[in-house]
Amino acid sequence: MVGHAFYARFGARRASFSRRAYELMRRTGFGGVAITDSVSVFGCPEAVPSAPKAVLAGADLVLFTNRPDARRAIRALIPLARRGLLDEHVWRVLEMRHSFGLTQP
Repeated sequence: MVGHAFYARFGARRASFSRRAYELMRRTGFGGVAITDSVSVFGCPEAVPSAPKAVLAGADLVLFTNRPDARRAIRALIPLARRGLLDEHVWRVLEMRHSFGLTQP
């Protein structure tokens, strides 16, 4: 799980929205599913646009604790899916499911 803290090495972005944070994880050998901390903590106006930002930075899953925001975020991610920008993330999640013997949706 990647938190929302600010770290000087990642610049002015929170770690959960920093490509550099996810690249560092991958470079140090982490091959699993990267999940953000809950983006619902930012409140409704910021939560939904946070989902595409986190995925474009490198998150595989974006955590929400507010169902209406999660539903709106799914709609916000559809354009990325149509452009194939979610494929790598979906593949990593499916690989994790398979590793646990969860082959059925």
